[in-house]
Amino acid sequence: MQYNIMHSLHPERGEMTEILLTLDPKYWELIKSGQKTIEIQKRTPKIVHMPFRVIVYLTGSGNVVGKFDCCELVTTIRPQYLVEGSCMTEQEIIRYSRGRALCGWRVKAGSVVEYEIPLPLEFATGLKCPPGSWCYLHKENENE
Repeated sequence: MQYNIMHSLHPERGEMTEILLTLDPKYWELIKSGQKTIEIQKRTPKIVHMPFRVIVYLTGSGNVVGKFDCCELVTTIRPQYLVEGSCMTEQEIIRYSRGRALCGWRVKAGSVVEYEIPLPLEFATGLKCPPGSWCYLHKENENE
């Protein structure tokens, strides 16, 4: 299945929004283990319906390695609200935020899937380069 960067969301079609997330291997391990239940990002996705699906690209690997669903977005300027479940200290979150609001993507329990065989980025998504942090994905539909 091929994907392209999504230019608009299609909630009226009943499709789950998908986002390609570039993730550090240590955080992917923590998400898989269930220790990390909140992924912190600087940008908040414009999601109309929950949950949304996160496709994981692992930095340094060139591969898409798995997926998980997010059931909640928490946007805040208070880092203490994101410490629990993030596997980061409050000081690490403060340094990352640089005084700006952050968004916590809550991982839906039981939704994490690691692919048996990692997929090359272009094969899995149609993209030649990974996003700096994340981007929307859109399934190609032959009828569009």
